[in-house]
Amino acid sequence: MKKLFSASITMALIASSAQAYDNITAQEAYVMLASGEAIMLDVRTPEEWAWVGHPGKNKSGYGSEIEKYVINIAWEIEKPGHGYELIPNNLFLGDVKKLRLPSDKPIITICRSGGRSVSAALALEDAGYTNLYNTLKGFEGGTDSDGYRTKEEGWKNTGLPYTFGFTGEIDEHIPGN
Repeated sequence: MKKLFSASITMALIASSAQAYDNITAQEAYVMLASGEAIMLDVRTPEEWAWVGHPGKNKSGYGSEIEKYVINIAWEIEKPGHGYELIPNNLFLGDVKKLRLPSDKPIITICRSGGRSVSAALALEDAGYTNLYNTLKGFEGGTDSDGYRTKEEGWKNTGLPYTFGFTGEIDEHIPGN
């Protein structure tokens, strides 16, 4: 009985220390965005956002229903004068707080392949946000055997709508503004 009690306490401690975010697929993220239920924070650099693309309306208009719910706030930024070396964006949490999101608003994080978005979700959790989701495989997914991001995973390579370029000021993307 003592071993069973000890095992129960250990399991309870593990469960209470688990992350507060849930992992979801790109398709699940799209459904949440299309319903207006959630906000997506694309935590890639502004350069990735513009050059590689981001979730939003494509040239045929598919994705217009999610466009105002996808916001770019970089988790890491390029270190000035050092090529593509990334450093932490010390303004990340402050920029998220400027959105004035309700504390229970679902927030979905996404990055290139799923690593930075996990870090951003954990930082948001530490800052008191509780309704968090991480997009598995990110925007581009993993690499193929040649090192290219062509696998059918992530947002871009699964047929979900995306666009290129910056679409406006941050306040234009906040629902209700």
